[in-house]
Amino acid sequence: MNANNSVSRRYKDFLQLRAALVAHFPGAFIPPLPQKKVGKGRFADGFIATRMRGLQHFMEEVLKSPDFESLNYVIAFWEHSDVREWVSLATLASE
Repeated sequence: MNANNSVSRRYKDFLQLRAALVAHFPGAFIPPLPQKKVGKGRFADGFIATRMRGLQHFMEEVLKSPDFESLNYVIAFWEHSDVREWVSLATLASE
């Protein structure tokens, strides 16, 4: 994995990644995502910082797993800015 690469992801992208992992590895422990807050306060600095830490923790846990870290769609999620690329790889993996 390229540690110097930077990509932007929305919360829904993490939801999709987690769903792909759950589909690909039924019964395996998939780290939880932080809560999604809707409505008032969802853009508060404290909430955003907490969620960012939670998403970072999710990715660290995924990348620690030998089962997950080498999956082409996990690598694409981490390294490629085009969301469509990792989504299409995840879709192929679950077929």
